[in-house]
Amino acid sequence: MEKNNVEALLKQIGSNIKALRKQKGPGWTQEKLAELAGISSKHLSDIELGKYNVSVAYLCRIADALGVCYKQLLVNEPK
Repeated sequence: MEKNNVEALLKQIGSNIKALRKQKGPGWTQEKLAELAGISSKHLSDIELGKYNVSVAYLCRIADALGVCYKQLLVNEPK
């Protein structure tokens, strides 16, 4: 996968995480999601911004915390 493809995918994943988090409601801050996923809020922020090459394990932890299938973090428009 070329660098531009990787960057685009990471930005899409981050955007999906942020959109799903915001769909949960105003109480779903980065801090809350990070705590539920067992990661730091700084790490989650970097993931949402597409700055961090997130591992499959973290994707699964974030998806579990959001109550969604990990696949929803990878698609163009999460539902």
